[in-house]
Amino acid sequence: MHPFVTPSSPRTGSPRFAPAPLHGARWLLVEPRFEVPPALQAARIERAALEHLYDVFTLYTAETLAKGRSDVRGYAKVLRDSGTVVSLDPPAGKARVYPSFQFDEDVEVRPVVAEVNQLLGARTEPHAAASWWATPNARLDGRAPFELCGADSQVERLVDAAKATLTIDS
Repeated sequence: MHPFVTPSSPRTGSPRFAPAPLHGARWLLVEPRFEVPPALQAARIERAALEHLYDVFTLYTAETLAKGRSDVRGYAKVLRDSGTVVSLDPPAGKARVYPSFQFDEDVEVRPVVAEVNQLLGARTEPHAAASWWATPNARLDGRAPFELCGADSQVERLVDAAKATLTIDS
């Protein structure tokens, strides 16, 4: 037991107090320590990763993707269900979002993005695919893949980097 921690009183069940090693303070409340369950730890990590992706990417809604189309939600669902684009789950009460790097200036899916997302399994693992796009990659000179997807000269490098990732994970 730590030298400043005293057990709770068996009669009152009061919280643990300890003499405070601070100037002028006499007692310090010491919170009891407990272990965070693994499921809660995993949920916190996943939430933090998702928040990071929200910070990294400019995001579109289904309405932005459906520009000029009659079936707003249907078009986005087709793209998402085919694994052509990455979609991110919304925070409570928000609409599903799509990182904008996946689309050109006419809001059409970039062919290299569709190919890489298919390789990465964006349909079944959208957060993993989004993380790959956001993470600096040594095969791309330390740049994040999403930074290069607008340059036609980088198509082969992006596809090769995604394939190399799959080889490493296998």
